[in-house]
Amino acid sequence: MDTVYTVISNFIALVPVTLAQSLILSFIVLGIMLPFRTLNFPDLTSEGAFPLGGCVCALSLAGGAPGWLAILAAMAAGFLAGSCTAFVHLRFRIHTLLAGILMMTMLYSINLRLMGKSNLSVYGTPTIFDGIPFVEPGFLSARSSSRACSVLPSIVC
Repeated sequence: MDTVYTVISNFIALVPVTLAQSLILSFIVLGIMLPFRTLNFPDLTSEGAFPLGGCVCALSLAGGAPGWLAILAAMAAGFLAGSCTAFVHLRFRIHTLLAGILMMTMLYSINLRLMGKSNLSVYGTPTIFDGIPFVEPGFLSARSSSRACSVLPSIVC
């Protein structure tokens, strides 16, 4: 009976993490669905541009750039990736789906080259949330959940 309880409690503990990751990855789904439905343009560049933005943001933060500048640099990198896909499609007359797949594959290699390794730690670097008065490091973690529940009871708890 103890193992059943442990399995169920571990499963329930994964639900908030799964929801948070799903909300983040929903932007990729929107990036693929919107051009396909509205423009009849099947574009898979967002699957490579999303990690590219993360790489550029992580490199900027690790280099000491402020959070807002790192986000702007990530957005510019994503814009550049989409522009390159459009250039490949228009200049070389490659079908949009194939151009997106080519760009996604190229961006995977570019991400690895930019980072120099497969993972870069940005733990302890300044974030965009540092300027908010009541937010402290580890705000939504388990150790400070009591303060979070007293400050934002309708959102967090």
